[in-house]
Amino acid sequence: MAKACMVLIVVLLIHISSRADGLRLSFLNDQGALQSTVEVLKKSGCSDEAITSFQKAVEHYNAAGLRFDLSKFPSAQHGFYTFQSLSGLLSVLPRRLQDTPHAFEFNCLDNVILLGDGQLRTGLHPDDHPGEFLPAAISTNGDIVYAHVATAKDAFAYSMPTWYRDASADYIPSSMADSRICLTAAFYCFHTLPKSVTDKNVSDVVMKVLQTSWKKQAIEFPSSFQIVLCHSVLLSKDVMLTGHTGILFPVEKGYVYIEKVGGCGPFVRLDFSDRSNLTAWLAAKFDKTMGDFLFVTFNDKKIEMLHVGS
Repeated sequence: MAKACMVLIVVLLIHISSRADGLRLSFLNDQGALQSTVEVLKKSGCSDEAITSFQKAVEHYNAAGLRFDLSKFPSAQHGFYTFQSLSGLLSVLPRRLQDTPHAFEFNCLDNVILLGDGQLRTGLHPDDHPGEFLPAAISTNGDIVYAHVATAKDAFAYSMPTWYRDASADYIPSSMADSRICLTAAFYCFHTLPKSVTDKNVSDVVMKVLQTSWKKQAIEFPSSFQIVLCHSVLLSKDVMLTGHTGILFPVEKGYVYIEKVGGCGPFVRLDFSDRSNLTAWLAAKFDKTMGDFLFVTFNDKKIEMLHVGS
């Protein structure tokens, strides 16, 4: 009897361990999953106005359906899909989520700016001139290009065309208009790198360049959650681009990561205890043609390299 009990305990421990190392994903297309996410946002200090706008954006996106094949996914439980590993999750995705056929109406950066309202701050005003901006934009042939402009307002106008501003207007409270302009200019942009950068010191140089720029633009990062930013480095051109963002929330048993996958992709919530799941998830969005090095930063305190497959 004692031996049987010991075997049962070992089996239970293995089961608990496997669950702890796994992760859950939701596209927030279930009201239960969306409401539990709202609770995470409330506990993290997100404003009521921001949460209401976030819900509106999520429900509008999902009203059109996800528009990709979920046939290889496990059965959802209350709007969540459970996986034993990140590789298992990636193996059932029919395509990169950013390539989902859906109207381009609300992007990853606006989602972060919205949820960060009141905690992600800038001391700049749209017409201030703290130095040259290098705003990013997508050209008509799909290339990412940049310009040299003097103010955050000019940078925002370059990066966010009128049609996108019109499409996203319903989800950005008017009280956030100025901070949206300045934070977009601060994050969706290129940075020049010093000629002294090499493959040996690139991580330190990238972090220093970012910190210097954010300080100049009077950026204050949240204390109750972390702004996650992805950066690609082109050493041959001495530049780097910040091109994707999400938010990492610490919770009682690990982390909740929330992102909007580009302008066309879905809203995603990932729950996990092992932070390496997040870097692997982010790395899977890229390939090696997107930069000589790819990094992720967490607020202005930590940088990690993303190891991207071929």
